[in-house]
Amino acid sequence: RSLAGRGCPGFELAFTPGLQNMPEGTPRLYGYDHSHYTVRCRMALGLKNMPYRMIWVAEDDEETPMKLVGRKITPIIEFPGEGAMPESSDIIARVDGDEAYGPPVLGPKTDRPEIDAWVKKLSVPMRNLGR
Repeated sequence: RSLAGRGCPGFELAFTPGLQNMPEGTPRLYGYDHSHYTVRCRMALGLKNMPYRMIWVAEDDEETPMKLVGRKITPIIEFPGEGAMPESSDIIARVDGDEAYGPPVLGPKTDRPEIDAWVKKLSVPMRNLGR
């Protein structure tokens, strides 16, 4: 029901429960709420200003990822007209390379052992930030 009929002009296009409220052709990202891999994908989508629909998957939901990619894994992204894609690094490469949302924004991977050591040192605290 519109808020315009309640004395709130301009709210005819307000959120309506049950509707997608996303542009046609918007990809769907499936992920666990505690997954830092899902966070990485969301960051790449945000850096590219790419609209997407987030679909949270319960930890005990095996059916959804199995139906999409044949194994219990997230994140998974579905672009309209393409097959579902798992693996955060593949998703990030696909998103960053999408010229429809501008040129790539991420640089190539570096071979810097000091950064690898730093990331490894932070891996346990980073896992705890996901939840």
